[in-house]
Amino acid sequence: MKPKYKMKKNCLTCKSIGKTETGYSKYGWEEDATKLPPAVGSLSEIASDVSGGHGDTLYQCPECGAYFHYNLNYEYFACGTEDSETLSRISDEEAATLKQQIKKNR
Repeated sequence: MKPKYKMKKNCLTCKSIGKTETGYSKYGWEEDATKLPPAVGSLSEIASDVSGGHGDTLYQCPECGAYFHYNLNYEYFACGTEDSETLSRISDEEAATLKQQIKKNR
């Protein structure tokens, strides 16, 4: 059984963030870009090992305590870049594991 993640329906900070959100941009063309919800900017960074355009970050909602796993993948091409990002709600147990993994990778 997969651990349950926290989600308060009345949380003003993260209620607009779904179970999984994705963002994508290619060559900097805004008309083709998919952005993460603006509420992501209100999350607190707990741990991160992003370097060279790749990696993972653990975020937490400052209001309700929900945890989020952010993954960034950045590719450089001669004509521009291709960026993909994923933000997923995770359980407290998954957050503890991710935090340990990030610390180990630093």
